[in-house]
Amino acid sequence: MSAETDERGSSPPLEAGDLKTCQTPFWQERLLLTVAIIVLALDQLSKVIIVNILPADPGRQDSPVAEEFYKYHKNKWELRKARSIEEREKLREELKPLQGKFEVTVIEGFFSIIHRTNDGAAFSILRGKNGLLAVISVIALVCLIRFRHHFDYESTVGRYSFGLLIGGILGNMVDRITRKGVVDFIEIFIFVILIISYLNY
Repeated sequence: MSAETDERGSSPPLEAGDLKTCQTPFWQERLLLTVAIIVLALDQLSKVIIVNILPADPGRQDSPVAEEFYKYHKNKWELRKARSIEEREKLREELKPLQGKFEVTVIEGFFSIIHRTNDGAAFSILRGKNGLLAVISVIALVCLIRFRHHFDYESTVGRYSFGLLIGGILGNMVDRITRKGVVDFIEIFIFVILIISYLNY
C-alpha cells in the first residue's frame, strides 16, 4: 500500500498548498456573483425610485421644503394628541395636501418610506466622512474577496451570504461616489432608519 494513503485507501488531508490550488477564482463564482449583482441592482433601482418621488433631507434648514416639512410633522403630532372629532377632522384636512410629499406611510406609526442622505456610516457615525468611508468600503470589499476561503464559504448558504455582503457594499460605494452619501429610505419606529444594503452588514 502506498505511503500516501491510509489503510482504507483514502487520500491524505489536503495541505495548505493543496487547498490554494483548489480555490475557484472569484470571477468564476457564478452563484456569489449572481446574488451580488441582483442585490446591487435592487438596491440602486429602489434608490432611483425614492430619489425621484421624495425630496432629499426635507428637515434640513437649507431645504426649500423645510417649513412645509415641519408643519406636516407638527400636524401629525397634534393629530395623535387630538381628543375631539372636530379637531381631528380639521388636522386631517390640513394634512391632505402634504400627504405623500415627504414620506410614504406603509404602516402608520411604525413603517414609512422616506428619503435621507447619510454621508456617515450606520446611525450617522463618522458623519461628514464620506470619502474616508468610500475608501474603507473598497478595502473591506478587497479583503472579503481575498480572504473569503477563511470563512464558512464553501457551502451554498455561505456563498449566498457573501453575495449579499458584496452586493450591499457595492451599493453603498455607488452611492458614496455618485450621490456623495448613502440614500436611506426605510424608517422604522421613528428612531431607526435602515437601507437594504445595511441589512447585509
